[in-house]
Amino acid sequence: MKQDKFYSEDELIQMYQSNEINLVTFIDLHSQEWQNEYLEFCSNRNLDINENSAEAFLDWKAELLDQAMENGNA
Repeated sequence: MKQDKFYSEDELIQMYQSNEINLVTFIDLHSQEWQNEYLEFCSNRNLDINENSAEAFLDWKAELLDQAMENGNA
């Protein structure tokens, strides 16, 4: 992990759908913030950095966004 070049979500989705990157790389190329959050997410849950934990992290991020939207914070 720890990339310095980041991409937009649209670019990352396209890259993932084209099988150019996996979910771990998707997170890594998203932002420094997501890199840090993912590492903390895995550490707090005793998860390895792999496709399963990356999918769980993305599900968690989606839940947070849904909650923020429901509360009028997004």
